[in-house]
Amino acid sequence: MSRPRVPERILRAADELDLAGDERVLELGCGRGVAAELLLARHPGLRYLAVDRSAAAVAAAAARNAAAIAQGRLRTLCCPLEELGPDVAPEGPFDVVFAINVHLFWTTTATAVAQSLADLMRPGARLWLFFEGPSGAGRAAAPALRSLDVPDLSAEADEDGPLTIVRATKRAA
Repeated sequence: MSRPRVPERILRAADELDLAGDERVLELGCGRGVAAELLLARHPGLRYLAVDRSAAAVAAAAARNAAAIAQGRLRTLCCPLEELGPDVAPEGPFDVVFAINVHLFWTTTATAVAQSLADLMRPGARLWLFFEGPSGAGRAAAPALRSLDVPDLSAEADEDGPLTIVRATKRAA
């Protein structure tokens, strides 16, 4: 059975992450596991945790990536991002954390979530937030930037067509 075409936003995010291939990766809002499948195929040395609040999405991601789970390269987790911490994500500290179109970062709880994520990241780790929207979507990144205004992270945003990218790096201790 052939897989559907990978959406452009996921291909672009995978390229932007610029992975070396041996990182610990945390994907937030993994959906049906398309990005996990793509990145794990490209980089056999990755260790990957895919998280989503939807049990149906996590089940689909696990089914899609059953071989990577059997190899111990991937774990899927059904968990609201607000509850994510070292106790439920012992795979950390993570080198790369990313999310594609996760609207939580536009909400009032985003600062607390960003701080929790910083606690899961090793010093120098990168956090990537990808937002797909119409032209002018860079304005949507402003709340995300404010949400990342935590002592442990430095953030910047740029807009390239319909995809806005927020990059943050965890400062050294």
